[in-house]
Amino acid sequence: MPAGAASAGGVPARLVPAAAVLAAAALSLGGAAPPGPGAWSVVALDAATGRPVAARPLPASGAFALAYVHSAYRAPTAELFAAAGRRFTMYAVASPNEAVLDYYAVPGARARRMGWWVLRLDRPVLLDELSLIGTPVGRRTLVTAAGCVPLYPRFGAYDLRIRVMAGHRAGAPVPCPPGPRRVIAAPWPAGGGGGAVIREGRSVGPSDPSDPSVLSESRGTA
Repeated sequence: MPAGAASAGGVPARLVPAAAVLAAAALSLGGAAPPGPGAWSVVALDAATGRPVAARPLPASGAFALAYVHSAYRAPTAELFAAAGRRFTMYAVASPNEAVLDYYAVPGARARRMGWWVLRLDRPVLLDELSLIGTPVGRRTLVTAAGCVPLYPRFGAYDLRIRVMAGHRAGAPVPCPPGPRRVIAAPWPAGGGGGAVIREGRSVGPSDPSDPSVLSESRGTA
């Protein structure tokens, strides 16, 4: 994760101090906090048409994950998020293969949770929108408490924009990968430490089709 003030793709970003990273999931960040489960959904929009390709309602916690198969290690991997209002924070990456965490080389605290290695980021990423390419190679899947939806076509690729929006449901369900669903359901200890910061930006640019990851595309940027 870069230490500078520019997000991936050259989008300006700023560092915001946070006493508790995941406490943001209970606060309004750019919009009113949802009154209950189902008020907000995580939605994958087609970049060209704006059509919802996949969407599922969020629980009151705002927790969801983007699961995929890591291109180098062919290991299940998940990026973990917490939404609040229309914004969402990527706070951790998880895999049963600890080498995946080494691959991203970002600072954070590691722990074993539900049989997976989880790296809780020292510098979580706060987003209004996330751009990604979904292909059958990486098999990117949206994982929520309300079910799971594939973010890739049978052939070719999807160019998607991930947002949190009010009241959507779209996309055919698929069986949920069990690891990410268990990990996002397990509560984290409260508080991220007084030195924790959130790296804030509007969008992260399109990722490598074979390994669509917020962390992989942030590597090497200033």
